[in-house]
Formats: sequence, structure tokens, C-alpha cells
Amino acid sequence: MKEHIIEFKDLTESKEFLKNKVPNFMIIFIYLILSILIIGLIWMWFSETDMMIKATGIVRPDKNVSTVINVNNGNIEKINYSDGKNVKKGDLLYIVDTNSLKLQKEITLKTEEDTKLKIEKLKRFEQSIKKEKNLFTEDEIEFYNRYMSYKLQKEQLNIDYTQAKRKHLQEESLGLKFTTKAKLNELKAKEKYAEINSNKNRSEALFTVKSEIIEKAK
Repeated sequence: MKEHIIEFKDLTESKEFLKNKVPNFMIIFIYLILSILIIGLIWMWFSETDMMIKATGIVRPDKNVSTVINVNNGNIEKINYSDGKNVKKGDLLYIVDTNSLKLQKEITLKTEEDTKLKIEKLKRFEQSIKKEKNLFTEDEIEFYNRYMSYKLQKEQLNIDYTQAKRKHLQEESLGLKFTTKAKLNELKAKEKYAEINSNKNRSEALFTVKSEIIEKAK
């Protein structure tokens, strides 16, 4: 007997295929999967998802930012603004503890007073040198002693000059019979050197005082 092979697609109307039913649990499973897919699609379409990303960066506003910098150091006592508050020119933003600034101001004023007093005394010392007279009292010990030191030095240089001049004149009075021209030239050079030192002392003292006055006045 010859076998006849029938394709599966031709069995759609066969009695065996019509009697074959899908199990109930398969139908339930298929509906369940379809329901989950539909709910998932609806949720994906209408819901919002928050995404969190960790990164480093700088947050900048979309407008120009004004940076407020305090020109003086100090602790802040009170803050009169908050984040996001609009401020305008002239608004009091914060109050700084001024105790340290007051102390600094007092020190500055005291320094200025001391400088002015120092300049006044230097000018008086300059006049003392020019007038050859101590214009300071003993209570003003610094400049009183300074002028006395200058005076003693000047007197000593004058004495040296007087002695050198006297020796030169004495040697010159002997004549060339009792001295030599070389000896006279040597004594004359010493006399001149002593005279220069005597005059230079006053000029150097005045120059030093003038330089101190200029330096203090800066």
C-alpha cells in the first residue's frame, strides 16, 4: 500500500485538528503577558523617570554674577542678605567687626603723630647746627644729646685744626736755616687737612639731617 503524505497546512479543516483545543492555562498565560506588555507601554508613555548622574562641575547662573570682596579683614557680625535675594547698589549686605580696624586706625594715627613730631625735631636740630646753638631742652634727651655729641666732635676738630695751624706757623717762623721746605709743606698739608675735616663735619651733619627729614616725609 502506498503512503500518502499530507502537509500540515492542509490539515486545517481536518477533524483531528478541529477537535484539538488550546489548554486553559496557556490562554491565561498569554493574556497575562499581553496585559503586562500593555501596562508597561502605558507606564513608559505617560510616566516620568528621574535619572541621577554623579559628576563634578560649576553651577553658573544665566546672568552676570557680581562678586563682592571686602577690602579689609575682619569677622562678620551680621549678614543682611540670603541666597537668591535681589540687592541693589547701596544696600547694606553685612556688618564687619570693626574692633581690629579701630585698633589699626589708632596705631596709624599714633605713627603719623610720632612721624610729625620726629620731623619737627629734625628741623629744629638742623637749625641748631646752623645757628651753633642747642635749641633742645634736657627733657628732649635724644636730640639734646645728639646736638651735644655733634658740638663736641666739632670742637675737637677745631682744636685739631688750631693745633695744626699753630705748628705750621711756628715752624715757618724759624726760617729755612732751622727747618726745611719739606717739613713746612708737610705741616701745611696737615693744617689744610684739619681745616677740611672741621668744615666737612658741619656739612655732613646738615646733609644727614636733611636726608632723614625727606625719608620721614615720604
